[in-house]
Amino acid sequence: KLQLPVHSEILDVGAGTGVLSASLQTHGFTNIDALDSDLSALSQLNALRLYRNLICRGLTGLNSTGLREDTYDVIVTSCGISSHTINPTNITELLRILKPGGHLFFTMYSTS
Repeated sequence: KLQLPVHSEILDVGAGTGVLSASLQTHGFTNIDALDSDLSALSQLNALRLYRNLICRGLTGLNSTGLREDTYDVIVTSCGISSHTINPTNITELLRILKPGGHLFFTMYSTS
């Protein structure tokens, strides 16, 4: 069982409806930022107060997020990585902003 400190710096990539942040908060995590390219989705998330920071950027290549290197302890995405949303080739940007020894968790949506 992976035991992460509740003060971990977390980035939710492709935050969408915020369901992942809501779930993490039930386990005591509060340092959660959202990265999403959909401004209207981020506006709705702002009203829900599920995130510390809302970052409106796309994940489109190295340095595309505008975030500093080694920023997050944990990066999560739920069905955010696919050929139709975040291209798997852009994982290098996620690794760049992940702290050494950090954790990258993602699920992928499949129609089969």
